[in-house]
Amino acid sequence: MNAAAKQNWESTVSDFDSTLIKYPNFMDALRRLDAFYRLATSSVEPTCMAIVGESGCGKTRLLQEFMLEHPKQQDQHGLKVPVARISMPRNPTPKGMLTEILASLGD
Repeated sequence: MNAAAKQNWESTVSDFDSTLIKYPNFMDALRRLDAFYRLATSSVEPTCMAIVGESGCGKTRLLQEFMLEHPKQQDQHGLKVPVARISMPRNPTPKGMLTEILASLGD
């Protein structure tokens, strides 16, 4: 495969990978996540949610889409992070957990 064909192929694969097929179960999960978010934002206490599932079932893509709807915002008071996505290793240490949390908040 020549360089131009390879670049065209890689572009096609990238376009395919970035295409979201909004099938009913995905949209239902996105709606449920948004309902939980709205409930959590009306609470005075911080709320967290664990999203678990088999590898390749769409957890990462679901969170990517959700975070696009709730982006970080910078204003005169500082950075506002409405949704923090934190990936924890299987056996996290307190220091490792704190490092992940701070990184997700942009610190």
